[in-house]
Amino acid sequence: MDSFSTLQQTMGTKADIDLVFDKDGTQDTLMSHSSILQLSSQVLAHALELHSASSSSSSSSSTLRQLPLPGTSKADFLTVAQFLYPIAPLPKVSWDNLEVLLVEGRKWDMQVVLAHVAEFLQANASSLDLSPTSPHYAFKWLQLADAAGLSDACKACADRIVALDRSSCVSSNTQGLSPQTPTYLLDKCATSAPLYTNGCLGSSSSTAFYGTAAAASAYFGAGQDIYGIGVAAGGGGGTYPACLGCYSCAPIRAGGRYTPGGVRLVRTCHECGREV
Repeated sequence: MDSFSTLQQTMGTKADIDLVFDKDGTQDTLMSHSSILQLSSQVLAHALELHSASSSSSSSSSTLRQLPLPGTSKADFLTVAQFLYPIAPLPKVSWDNLEVLLVEGRKWDMQVVLAHVAEFLQANASSLDLSPTSPHYAFKWLQLADAAGLSDACKACADRIVALDRSSCVSSNTQGLSPQTPTYLLDKCATSAPLYTNGCLGSSSSTAFYGTAAAASAYFGAGQDIYGIGVAAGGGGGTYPACLGCYSCAPIRAGGRYTPGGVRLVRTCHECGREV
């Protein structure tokens, strides 16, 4: 008997509610226990409360109450339910079920499921890569972990991304992230090595360069405005005066127009004028 068969048998024993799934035109049902759902999910607890009065008034005592779960398949719900019921063997998070656990765990606010997911991502961050077609694509898991509010898992993904290639931290890869995650990425870039760009990192047209101020000036060409992250006057390392709203940084002029090191610290963001 496979784990899902064992799980369904457990869920059907003395069940008091029938879950109704409808995804992509496919409908299915699954018996369950309202007490376990209420303890495991604030979203389902609220849904059960809303459906309680109407279901009890229209159903006989021999009929299970029905709770619709639109947009979720039976298979996906069984995947997360493994972590809600005491079954053997104990379920494990894997790269194969990770996305379902992240998406459904977030959708139904199942903190116990998300805790398992966060632990897996943190333990396996070293397996992440930067190939968009890879099942271990770091930015995919960063986006999903960020959407689920898994801050420690996000940091593990971000650390791996910066270690692999800091220049990959461009807006095309970070769009849609909550503000704190790109900020953490920038902090990691800044503390790893000075970074220079010819535009705000929130702009898809900007290019990143890592190295000294002199090398950045030569790379971008004389006369261009470029911006330094993790640089101090003279081109050394240090904190950057960045606006965390648009991730802009200290402006410098390629060719050494401002200071001998090519770096000029400023008190305001060059994009929005906000003091930093």
